[in-house]
Amino acid sequence: MQAIAIVTKKPFSKIKVYFDSAMVIVSLITCIIMTHTLGSVGLGTIISAILVGTTLKYIVKIFEYIKGYNPLILT
Repeated sequence: MQAIAIVTKKPFSKIKVYFDSAMVIVSLITCIIMTHTLGSVGLGTIISAILVGTTLKYIVKIFEYIKGYNPLILT
């Protein structure tokens, strides 16, 4: 995810939300095809995929304010 964020010059938190959401969708499709149920992919998994990246965005902003730089973007 970090490499994709660097190459696309997009914030890491946004790439994290996209990546986690894609993994949830792949898990849902796999569970439906293989077991014909949603399996262990529930509401918590979906919410987590969105909120982890969103929370990370605010943590990075706070860290940037305190330290004066972005530790997630290597330049």
